[in-house]
Amino acid sequence: MPPNKDHVNPEKCTKDCSTEISVDPSLKWRDFNQKHKRSDGSEIPSCIFSSTMENDNRNMTVNSSLKIAAFDWDWTLIKTVDGRLFDDSESTAEVTWLYDCIPHKLRQLYKDGFTIAIFSNQPGIEKRTTTIEEVKQRIDDVINSLGVPVNVFISTGYNACRKPSPDMWKIFLEHFTSSVSQVDMKESFFVGDSAGRLADWSPGKPADFHCGDRQFAANVGIDFHTPEEFFLQEDSAPFQWEKV
Repeated sequence: MPPNKDHVNPEKCTKDCSTEISVDPSLKWRDFNQKHKRSDGSEIPSCIFSSTMENDNRNMTVNSSLKIAAFDWDWTLIKTVDGRLFDDSESTAEVTWLYDCIPHKLRQLYKDGFTIAIFSNQPGIEKRTTTIEEVKQRIDDVINSLGVPVNVFISTGYNACRKPSPDMWKIFLEHFTSSVSQVDMKESFFVGDSAGRLADWSPGKPADFHCGDRQFAANVGIDFHTPEEFFLQEDSAPFQWEKV
């Protein structure tokens, strides 16, 4: 179902802009041709992805420079309504925006000329706590409510595509950026919650369980922000690189 709203201080959220967006946001999913074996020997694609670049009605030519606004998915753009971890309830989890300013911010980024991409590890597919179809449907419901083109790349388990490996980024560049001359690495960035933050980085918050998103951005070579830094303009928190 489409995401519900989660209330935060509106002064910390980017307001929606008034210009109307008219594009087809529909995702067209594909499997990466590299397969990955589960422990029982069954095979799944190591990555599934969907690009809406063909639905992007902006004029991108061979002289264009692509600015990429990239995001993790769980606990960066969305969360479970009841606060449970996705591994505990992936197949039935009802989701909502992590902060209710997020859809407005994503639309503004698109209007500001950014190409929006999501790079997410979904190991529950390999562990069978969810299915590829359930993950696709959950993402489809949220993205279709945005009304802007979004490119989505999902690692299905513990394989070569899993962040912090930059392989999903490489797939994006190889398959979907041939119409532009280069990616603007200085303007591009990645936002994620796996940032190596220490316990009580915000009062009562536990330590991040690893630093994979921050390491992914470093491996790609773009700037990194946590959701709270990017969406709520909070100060940077102490972190440890070695948390994996």
